[in-house]
Amino acid sequence: MQKQITDIYDKLISFVKNGRKLCVVFMVKPSRRMYPDYYIIIKNPIAFDGVKRRIHSYVYCSLEEFLHDIHLMFSNARIYNQEGSIIYMDSKDLENVAVEMYKNFTGKDIDFSEFDERFGLNKPLVLPGVPLVEDTSKSFVPSASAASTEAAETTTGSGDAASSNATAEFGGSFSSSPISVTASGIASLPPKPSFGATTANGTVKKN
Repeated sequence: MQKQITDIYDKLISFVKNGRKLCVVFMVKPSRRMYPDYYIIIKNPIAFDGVKRRIHSYVYCSLEEFLHDIHLMFSNARIYNQEGSIIYMDSKDLENVAVEMYKNFTGKDIDFSEFDERFGLNKPLVLPGVPLVEDTSKSFVPSASAASTEAAETTTGSGDAASSNATAEFGGSFSSSPISVTASGIASLPPKPSFGATTANGTVKKN
C-alpha cells in the first residue's frame, strides 16, 4: 500500500501538461496574511507538502485515506477558484490522474460522496454573518498540510514565507478581494485577475 501511495504522489508531483508542471500551485497553503478570505471559505486547507509529511509518517492506513486527502486538496481549489480557470482545470486533471492510478491498482472506482458530505464539499458556502456565497469567482492557490490536522494548526511566519516562495516560483503574485453583498443580499467575493491578466496599474498578475 505504501508503495502505491508513493507512486501516485510521485506521479502527481511530476505530471506535466503543455510544458507545465501542474503541481506547483498546490505545493503549499496560501498565506493567511495575503488571503484571509481563503480561510473563511476553505475550512480544511491542505496541500502537497502536508500530504508528503503524512506519507513519510505512515499516517495513511489505506489507499482510500490518501485519495481522500488528494480529493480534498483539489476540491478546495475548485471551491475557491473560478470555474474554467487554469488552477480549476489543473485540479481536475491531477485528480483524474490520481483516480485512474487508484483504479489500476485496485480494479475498482472510488466514491467520494460520503467524504464530501462529511467535509461539506457539496454544500453551499456560508460566510460568517452574511447569506450564502453566490459567486466564488477568484483565483488563488491552495497549499500545504493534512486534512484532519490543519484545522488545529496555527499560522506561522514560515508558512507565509513558504507561500511567498511558491508564488515566486509560479511567476506572479496574488491579490485578495474584499467581501461584498449584492442587491439581493447574497455575499460574493469579487473575481481576482485571471491568469496572466493585466491590472489597472499595468501590473501583470497571475491566479
